Amino acid sequence: MDDTLGRLKGLTADLRYIENNMNRYIRAIVESDSDEITDINTQRLYDKGTLSTGAKIEPEYSDYTVEYKRSVGAPSNRVTLYDEGDFHGGFYVKPEADHFYISSTDSKTPDLMDDYTPYIFGLTIAERYQYSMEYVVPELIKEIRNRITA
Repeated sequence: MDDTLGRLKGLTADLRYIENNMNRYIRAIVESDSDEITDINTQRLYDKGTLSTGAKIEPEYSDYTVEYKRSVGAPSNRVTLYDEGDFHGGFYVKPEADHFYISSTDSKTPDLMDDYTPYIFGLTIAERYQYSMEYVVPELIKEIRNRITA
């Protein structure tokens, strides 16, 4: 009986530890998967031309830009914010205590945010769900198993 009580107390302590450190675990996962996060953001901008809100990126390209995009074989039917790749290539993830944000090291970033809105960065609700299910949840399960079986 004492052995069972001791194991239950240990398990309770482990669960409290996990609960108290959940944000730290998630932050570590986000840091290790930051390339996946930026790839999701980049792919949505390029493939769909949409913001993290799901709305279409506006204003649309000017006639001059549409003609230029066509001449180089780039998508011209949506705003991709991609020309030479510096903006997309500069994407990075900054984890905070209970969230993360995405930005770019490219010098055009402040102007693009002014022109198109800060929602050019981030993940849609569906993308956050997919990322969580594919990356965060499996890693959390590993952490929990490691903690309670140690």
